[in-house]
Amino acid sequence: MRFELQFNEAIYRKQMKLLYDIGYGKKKNYYKYSNYLGFGFVIIGFLTIVSQFHEGYLFIIVGIYLLISYYHFSFKDKRILQKYEFEQLEVIDVLRNNPNVIFEFNGEGLIYSDYSGELLIKWDEFLNYIEEDENIFLIKKGFQPFCIGKSEIGKDNYYLTLDFIDRNVKKL
Repeated sequence: MRFELQFNEAIYRKQMKLLYDIGYGKKKNYYKYSNYLGFGFVIIGFLTIVSQFHEGYLFIIVGIYLLISYYHFSFKDKRILQKYEFEQLEVIDVLRNNPNVIFEFNGEGLIYSDYSGELLIKWDEFLNYIEEDENIFLIKKGFQPFCIGKSEIGKDNYYLTLDFIDRNVKKL
């Protein structure tokens, strides 16, 4: 199967947001809820201390620990998002000038061609694939993603491609 695609910025941005959510979504939710839990522990700790029970200090210590870990993650995540956005803008700038991309799936692997040349990636070089919101993310060793979406190749080709990838790449 061979697909010659034209770069579409809206689709690319949507795919990159999905990729970010796949990588960091669970972690962001974990820290968001630990933030709420931290505030809850601090409040319970203060109420317990006011009621003249010394166990409240333990609640406050645990709550402060959870809050510190949340804010540490939050600042780190903000830096990652800024870097991610900067890299997206660089890629968008390059692909606007060179909009043609070719995905060719065969028995040997994926042949990916763009402005920089042609690359053959054998099936055993892929760690896994993820199907998310009608997009297929092929994750190569080194965590380099390749993405192709239903909106780019059409409904029938999307399901044929998904079936072909499923037969050749192990899904985690």
